[in-house]
Amino acid sequence: MRSLTFPRILRFLLGVCIIQLGVAFMLQSNIGSDPFTVFVQGLGLTLHITTGTANIIVLIVLIIAEFFIDKSRIKPGTIICAFFVGPILDVMVFLLKPLHLSSQIMILKMLFVLFGCFIVGIGLTLITESDLGVAPNDIVPFLVKDKLRVKYRTARVLMDSLYFVIGLLMHGVIGAGTVITVLCVGPCVQFWMDTFEKFHKKQEKRTA
Repeated sequence: MRSLTFPRILRFLLGVCIIQLGVAFMLQSNIGSDPFTVFVQGLGLTLHITTGTANIIVLIVLIIAEFFIDKSRIKPGTIICAFFVGPILDVMVFLLKPLHLSSQIMILKMLFVLFGCFIVGIGLTLITESDLGVAPNDIVPFLVKDKLRVKYRTARVLMDSLYFVIGLLMHGVIGAGTVITVLCVGPCVQFWMDTFEKFHKKQEKRTA
């Protein structure tokens, strides 16, 4: 087991903040939530409960399922992500509010969502590199990747598409931003994972 060092903790915390900044860009653009949020929102409407309550239920179910499928994926960061990212997201949304992103023209709002996807990719890669665990819903694409032996981007697009369809069937609110996140988050994360891997290989060659 890797020792708990300050650089690992810093990468994890920085990754969490960057991801929530990316999500805040998506939310403040106001042209559709990410697929997982659409799914949770639709579940809340179907069960006549709040989106927040539905979110907690889904995350708990995912943690239990992931424990039996591959408990090595559940780490301290998984629990932190499940229950403590909400306040961080609230701060990021508060910081972006003065920019009035939702009042911009449609093409700019779509670019804001795309930028959000791009930096979510950076954040998730930093969290993965810290090896302290990712959010329960972010573990799922890694499990699909391992089981199907496909690239992360393929697994992510598959899961986001599934969340999208189920959320749509349960009357979750979708928009252009939802479609952008379905298509772009996976490839953005894959891009940054590959970039970080190449960087580490170059560093290893220099120190060899």
